[in-house]
Amino acid sequence: MAEGTGSSLLDRIVARKRQEIDILEKSGPGDWQSQSAPLDFYSALKRPGGRLRSATATSREAGMDVESARKPGDANSDYLPLNRAIISESKKASPSMGLIRPDYDPITIAETYATLGASCLSVLTDEPFFQGSIEHLKLARQAGIPVLRKDFLIHRLQIEQSRAIQADSLLLIVRLLDDATLSDLLTYSRSMNMEPLVEVHSEAELIRACDCGARIIGVNHRDLDTLEMDLSLSSRLAPVLRKKNPEAVFIAESGIENPETLKEMSDYADGFLIGTSLMRSPSIEEAWKHLFGPSSSPSS
Repeated sequence: MAEGTGSSLLDRIVARKRQEIDILEKSGPGDWQSQSAPLDFYSALKRPGGRLRSATATSREAGMDVESARKPGDANSDYLPLNRAIISESKKASPSMGLIRPDYDPITIAETYATLGASCLSVLTDEPFFQGSIEHLKLARQAGIPVLRKDFLIHRLQIEQSRAIQADSLLLIVRLLDDATLSDLLTYSRSMNMEPLVEVHSEAELIRACDCGARIIGVNHRDLDTLEMDLSLSSRLAPVLRKKNPEAVFIAESGIENPETLKEMSDYADGFLIGTSLMRSPSIEEAWKHLFGPSSSPSS
């Protein structure tokens, strides 16, 4: 998870999740077996589309001259994360920041992200700590692009619940799981055609994730225990991942707030998970333009 306020908070969150699992054992996770097939989260990240795939990116793929493909006056082409996947996050609050977006409207936010060109959505469903809700995810799915359930998932019943609420993917945090449980939850998710995003914060966790067969790996720049941010972490872990699993999708998470950081990380990351910098802005569109440039806006 991208944010927290230390290990004691993490312990409290996990304890709460175990209580929620006890409730699921009694009430059931919902009708997960008759839901329509999930959207392909993995393919959306491997082949990002939308407005971020500019003429420059298309020309590179076609072997054309990049400079000739740029539009006159497109000064922001140099820092657009060309051909990189964007997972845009929808969250109302966090333990470390408190209320982030008072006018939180899951449908409007999701549709705005989809219109701007996000590859996928990430929706917080934890209620006591992030003011999220499974209803938020159900509403966000109306935007028509793959939706990741972002929560603290440690049990098969939570995987079944994720499918019951029509999540297309889900988050597995390596720090919370032993190898046997991580492997089991990966396999169980895939049996429902959901490819999880597996989150790590160290080389050891990255190696564990690869050894367990993770195909989408998110490097969280924020340490869940200390709250310290290390934006260089993804650059250090990228070579390790490329050696362990060259085909894995590498997502950089947390602290991505300016175009310079995006440009630098585009050299080694396949995509980005971005939430707080967009959520705390009065205008998501303006925050998007700040990060990706005016040429990424539908009105440009």
